[in-house]
Amino acid sequence: GIGAQSDARFRRFRSTIAATWKTQTLDLTAAGLGPLAADVLVEELLGLPPSHRPWLLHLDRNMLGDAGAVALARLLRASPTTQSLSASSNCIGPRGALEIFEALLQDCSLTSLDLSSGGTPAERNV
Repeated sequence: GIGAQSDARFRRFRSTIAATWKTQTLDLTAAGLGPLAADVLVEELLGLPPSHRPWLLHLDRNMLGDAGAVALARLLRASPTTQSLSASSNCIGPRGALEIFEALLQDCSLTSLDLSSGGTPAERNV
């Protein structure tokens, strides 16, 4: 049924996270993540001790949208050691970008942020 399919997808998602996380880097580029997956990802990462959370997040070419950006902002607020967030080509609009920028106003060590919409990367040093 639907519940079993959701459980199986969640287990695959968790194993993907484990398989792509190497030495403080989490690369889920083009992993088909939507807003719900972003929320689950953030909850999983927030469940880890701060010293075990990734410093570098690569989430480019997914479908996070504004709701996914809100989840990422929650992670940035709770993980001041995050150094880089790359989330280009994710359909993040003004609302989502504002949430992320407001998170940066707190104690944050982010030095690289990419929220470009595609094409040529518009990396912005913070």
